[in-house]
Amino acid sequence: MKKLFFDLDGVIRNLHSMVVDWDPQYWDDPLPNGESIFDYFKRNASYLIYAEPTEYYNVIPKEIPIITCQPK
Repeated sequence: MKKLFFDLDGVIRNLHSMVVDWDPQYWDDPLPNGESIFDYFKRNASYLIYAEPTEYYNVIPKEIPIITCQPK
């Protein structure tokens, strides 16, 4: 059986709170300056550490293992 892995950054941490003046209607909406959310977090990778955990943070590891690949 093949294992499934999921990108959980948006579920584990409240990434939306790290972007000022951005209220997206869809997950892939650009930021006000036209930048993609992916480019924003590539440029500000430390935000992935400092964003507040969501209510799911303590529940997820009980159900599935968390695997992550962070930039150097």
